[in-house]
Amino acid sequence: MNKVICLLSLLLATSYALYDSRSKVQLLTPQTFREKVLNSKSLWIVEFFAPWCGHCKALAPEYEKAAKTLEGIVNIAAVDADAHKDLGGQYGIQGFPTIKFFGENKNSPSDYQGERSAQAIINFALEQVKSTVNGRQKGSSSNKNQQKQSSGSGSGSGSGSGSADDVIVLTDSNFDENVLKSKDSWFVEFYAPWCGHCKKLEPEWNKLGSELKGKVKVAKVDATANTQLATRFGVSGYPTLKFFPAGFSNDSEAISYDGARDSSAMIEYALEQSNKSKKVEVVELLSKDVLTENCIDFNGVCIIAFLPHIYDSNKQERNQYINQLLEVAKSLKNKPVNFLWTQGGDNYEFEEAFQCAAAHPSVMALSGRKSVYAKLKGAFSKQNIEQFVNNALNGREHFNQYSRLPNFKKVEKWDGQDHKPVYNDEF
Repeated sequence: MNKVICLLSLLLATSYALYDSRSKVQLLTPQTFREKVLNSKSLWIVEFFAPWCGHCKALAPEYEKAAKTLEGIVNIAAVDADAHKDLGGQYGIQGFPTIKFFGENKNSPSDYQGERSAQAIINFALEQVKSTVNGRQKGSSSNKNQQKQSSGSGSGSGSGSGSADDVIVLTDSNFDENVLKSKDSWFVEFYAPWCGHCKKLEPEWNKLGSELKGKVKVAKVDATANTQLATRFGVSGYPTLKFFPAGFSNDSEAISYDGARDSSAMIEYALEQSNKSKKVEVVELLSKDVLTENCIDFNGVCIIAFLPHIYDSNKQERNQYINQLLEVAKSLKNKPVNFLWTQGGDNYEFEEAFQCAAAHPSVMALSGRKSVYAKLKGAFSKQNIEQFVNNALNGREHFNQYSRLPNFKKVEKWDGQDHKPVYNDEF
């Protein structure tokens, strides 16, 4: 028993090593984060750290100075994202320390990209205070008008911390082109404008849309105006909530949701269903569009493997590399990571910028949202790549910043065959 108590004490001491009870930096747990940050109108700067992280230890005294100066003006807090991985994952934390500002819209925090000094953090905080005050002053009258306008449309007139802009409007005419065979999962509300329960659900549904942005598409259908869809999916009451898994191609695949109608319960359900339906694949990187979809706009990490040119290899060896990537993708199916491969040498400028041009195969991790990358230093193997990806996701991999994304020119799709030499009759 004493050993257990000692172990728990050691774990707590590790978390509190950077900021103790006397600190002006508020150490938050998932529960206190929700209570203090998400459910308040106050401004918050939150650091997501790991106790073992050297950069976090270096930041701690500067962060402490900023907290003392800003006391009563802007709240300064920290989350041990190593101990609370789910909370870190919710905000796409991929490296430590990551600092985020939670302003008026708590569902859309912004990243702090400035210097890691007390003065720089203080200056940033004061700029945010000024911006918030100006926004409230200018937006008070327009917000009232928007609330009046929204009371007669949408799925209700409630208020919430989510944004209605993050909820997609579907109709009889655009449903199939958006949802049918989509690579994304969709969570759809069928509502009636006059429905009281729909109006009550609206703030939670808007919050759902903001929280799941980049992960699951959240949408709504006015079932009274779009009767074809209502009939097609057997909508007989309002609101009716249905989940459409990625790759949806048959109406029978739609899943009715009958759980709790608060955003946290619906978020948990949507992510669970989305992970179940997630297609495991290794995408061939052929163009800038493929790069944008799978890396730049993706709210996670993308892994790009540069494989030997088919001139220097053969289809058997290439397929072995791709299959190893596929095995890693399968083992990490529920993680926010995409896997791609491309032929080495076809985009030399791109490879050179990320230190992957010297030898093939080479592997890199890229976060387009954060403009950072990391390169696999070990040999190309399932074990090394899996460890590399896990380290990248958990903040244990060192990422480098890049200022400009190099151009990726379009290349031809591999035909799955060996290189066929071209002979000239003259020789």
